[in-house]
Amino acid sequence: MKIGVLTYHNTNNFGAALQCYALQKKINDYGHSCEIIDYRNSLVSSDNRNKESLIKKMVRMPLLKYKKSKFNKFTKKFINISRITFNDNNISNDLYDLFVIGSDQVWNYKINGGDTTYMMDFVSNPQKIRTYACSIGNIDIPEEILLNYKKYLSRIDNILVREESTKNFVKKLTNKNAIIVPDPVFLLSKDEWDKLSNKSTKKGEYVISYFVGKSSSKVVNNIYEHISNGTKLLKIAGGLSISDLKNKNIKVDFGISPIDFVNYIKNSKFVITDSFHATAFCLLFNKPFVVFLANDYAKDSRIISLLKKYKMESHIYSNSLKDIDKMTTIYNNDENTIRLNMEANENLQKYTLKENK
Repeated sequence: MKIGVLTYHNTNNFGAALQCYALQKKINDYGHSCEIIDYRNSLVSSDNRNKESLIKKMVRMPLLKYKKSKFNKFTKKFINISRITFNDNNISNDLYDLFVIGSDQVWNYKINGGDTTYMMDFVSNPQKIRTYACSIGNIDIPEEILLNYKKYLSRIDNILVREESTKNFVKKLTNKNAIIVPDPVFLLSKDEWDKLSNKSTKKGEYVISYFVGKSSSKVVNNIYEHISNGTKLLKIAGGLSISDLKNKNIKVDFGISPIDFVNYIKNSKFVITDSFHATAFCLLFNKPFVVFLANDYAKDSRIISLLKKYKMESHIYSNSLKDIDKMTTIYNNDENTIRLNMEANENLQKYTLKENK
């Protein structure tokens, strides 16, 4: 079959790029022809940072431009993007045998403005709509937008989601029993990710700091100093202060590709993060880590759901450095990773890739 996937691809986000790569690769591995629909949502493309001050935007612009070039190279080499750039009025119903929504927070209205294109409003035949590991990210939705969610999600037969909060949201809104499935990064085996990361030129073992939300440089540095034992701290994003740039024990590297991101985590000594996908790769590569929650049920649900599968909820930050000591142990998670890999692939074949009769 010819399959079109609608997800976030035009953004400088490591998790978005890597889940997109994994889903497309696995669909192709099963003998189908898959391409990512080049649909551009203005909020997603702008990296959703419109509230930043002009000064901050000017400071960040050169860094973002350099980082974007890394993502563009990754996309050009590893992602099959449709030749046509679409808007919601020109995606042809006849162009693909199946349309797949997901993964990532494709139903988060705060990211895409409630864009119903991500609910396949343009597809006239609902039997051609499939999903995989969709996430809503935020359940506090304005009533006028909520009506669209109910209208378009009610058309979809099998809704595959990434976490408990989205499952509960779908049930309450449509009375449908959504199925929780592993994130697309678990569609690929540990060996497959290892092979991809070997293409990176980034070397060295570090304590890694990677934050996508708000973070405290002081807290991150305190954790680092507690467990470093001579290893340098590498800050990929977030939790950065001016003094960090002067600290010889801290390296800052914002201009990395998605492959570099995987490689850095694979070779890390310890990871400090609030990121779902950074946590996922720590589990894939058996790396010690601590993860920060946002104290928001919808945002935290995906991380908590994942940690429960590995029985590693104890790796959530608890404001105690003494608890960090317990997290430095290297665990062998391979059995759970293999199980999630099998679960992900079984659900992908059973529901997402089921032919339209």
